[in-house]
Amino acid sequence: MNQEQFEIYRHLAGRLIDGQLSPGSHIESEQELARKFSTTRMNAYRAIKQLERRGIVSRSKRAGTRVSAPVNPNLLRQLKCEMTRRICVIHSRNSYEYLHWTGEFRRTLQQALAAEDFTLEDVHLDDVRDRAELKEKLLRLTETGIAAFILSVRGEEDEFLIENSDLFFQYHNKIFVYQSGAMSWMHWPFHTVTVNIFGEGSLAAKYLMEKGIRKIAYCRREISSKNYLDFNRERLLGVEFTMRRLSDGRNKPEEWVGLEQIYRNCMENGSGCGLIVSTDELAARIIDYFAERGAKRPPEMISFDNNSEYDSYRLTTIAPPHVEMAQTLGRLIFDNIDIDSECGFVSYIKIDSKLIINHQE
Repeated sequence: MNQEQFEIYRHLAGRLIDGQLSPGSHIESEQELARKFSTTRMNAYRAIKQLERRGIVSRSKRAGTRVSAPVNPNLLRQLKCEMTRRICVIHSRNSYEYLHWTGEFRRTLQQALAAEDFTLEDVHLDDVRDRAELKEKLLRLTETGIAAFILSVRGEEDEFLIENSDLFFQYHNKIFVYQSGAMSWMHWPFHTVTVNIFGEGSLAAKYLMEKGIRKIAYCRREISSKNYLDFNRERLLGVEFTMRRLSDGRNKPEEWVGLEQIYRNCMENGSGCGLIVSTDELAARIIDYFAERGAKRPPEMISFDNNSEYDSYRLTTIAPPHVEMAQTLGRLIFDNIDIDSECGFVSYIKIDSKLIINHQE
């Protein structure tokens, strides 16, 4: 729907929302609307056609175009959502959300949305604990109109959203997911932008192997949650794939779990071993753990997140390109937010992370 069509549609929908048009009411003809909005008859036709698809109007040669059905609460909410330029972000409950919903990401997304006259509003559901409460919250949000929802997802704390994700479709059909890769949303019917976790492991292995390192260990914390293990397993698969590819199948990574095992194995293997560490936070803890025991930091170590809290450790790290991710999410929204957009497919976009080298002194 182009801008001229949308202006006509908004005019008609506004009259329906305000109760100015009731069942049986006559709607201006295409010619009348075209003259009023200084546009073509075809633009007026397409605007009315959209209301016809909604089941709100009908037309015939004898009776003209008339309102054919009352605007029930669900339809009223839908019309209000189509008229607004307000996009709501449902934020993650995970305390590490700041690592993927960064200030840089938000600024870039906000600028992209503002260029199309959309605004971004933050919504936190930390106090919502059951389906009934979520239903009530979504009802209140959509009563005043929302153009789209963005679900910011990071960890197991967001399982609640997955379990009740059908509720979003009860109140809206323009839903987008932006997530860190820690949870898979590819089986759900939402347009999604995420991180290529397999690719992160591949990039880390390539970096170390190009430095001549052949013994590589993937290091993670002692956590048994399914999502944590699945996330690390996908990254480890990327490490193994690239090590085998670059060594013609001769090399494979080891997996070391917990500070004690990481320290012990490093001492046994000497300085020729490269560490791929699951997070910058764990990498910093490894450095501190070694220092407490009078040992030097592992000379070849790469981690993930580019977490500014650990800048003083001068880590070599891998992190998503947040500007590119925001721009991609913005384009995905623009391509699918149009009132009559029915693309027939769901996009699941994985974006490659980048290597960030903070040279040690």
